[in-house]
Amino acid sequence: MLRDRVSGVILAGGESKRLNGLYKPLLEVGGRPMILYSLEALRPASDEVLIVVRGREKAESLTEVVGSTARIVVEPDSAPRAPLIGLMEGARSAEGCTVLVAPADTPFVTQRVYEVLEAELAGGDADAAVPAWPNGYIEPLVAAYRRQEFLRAAEEVVSRGELRISSALSLLRVKLVPVGALSERPEVTFLNVNTLEDLLLALRIVKNLGGAREVPG
Repeated sequence: MLRDRVSGVILAGGESKRLNGLYKPLLEVGGRPMILYSLEALRPASDEVLIVVRGREKAESLTEVVGSTARIVVEPDSAPRAPLIGLMEGARSAEGCTVLVAPADTPFVTQRVYEVLEAELAGGDADAAVPAWPNGYIEPLVAAYRRQEFLRAAEEVVSRGELRISSALSLLRVKLVPVGALSERPEVTFLNVNTLEDLLLALRIVKNLGGAREVPG
């Protein structure tokens, strides 16, 4: 059976308010811009990778880093600022039937995460595969979506003036995947760098890993 085409989408349009406006995708962890780690996690599982960014200047800066390994999608300046909007822009530009999404500031996410999430959609009984923590918290920005189904749900909630990705998920058949099935150390794999403290923690983790970024499992 032929495999459906898969698109990876990296969300790189955030404002980084808690990091004094520093552009997180280009901040270095382990001597490399964080955007490269998301790209490396997605590329083996994807037929194409798109990076969604806001502003031509940032798009040009990212192009200098990623070259031809990803396609840059620039959000309209008039669009509301929200991860849901960024993911919609990426999904509209994508060619795949499945969209794998990654933030640009999650430097320890791995290829395995996306391989497992993609496989969870293969059965056809879900529109989204989303990592879930034991406490019920979910990771909708490190997830897999059926592209057309996601776009229909997202466009419906946005038409009602809602910008929460959870609202779109409520209209989809969602398969929750325990984070423990995706990584032996999910607290590292899903670390999101939002603050200076998060950045320092990421740097310590890389040092403890001996300079390697890969997390077991």
